[in-house]
Amino acid sequence: MNTELPSACVCFGLYEENNIIGFMGVLHQPHSQNRKLKRVSRLVILPDYQGIGLGTKFLNIIAEYYKEKGFDFRIVTSAKNRIHALNKSKHWKMVRWS
Repeated sequence: MNTELPSACVCFGLYEENNIIGFMGVLHQPHSQNRKLKRVSRLVILPDYQGIGLGTKFLNIIAEYYKEKGFDFRIVTSAKNRIHALNKSKHWKMVRWS
């Protein structure tokens, strides 16, 4: 992983007062059958704020934002804590496990 994001990335910040504590980048995902697909490019929560559900809440808020605009929203992750949290959620479904 590096610090660079594609120029087409739409960026969202999660703040506590005036301090950024989380970041998410979202890209349009080209797909032959689904032209309304958005995908998380990067999701970062500062270490002091990890493990208390902020990443999942942040993800749910941004997913709802795109859902209201008529898009499908996906995240691909290998982070075991993220997989576990999303697998417990009624808002997400796992479509593939490798």
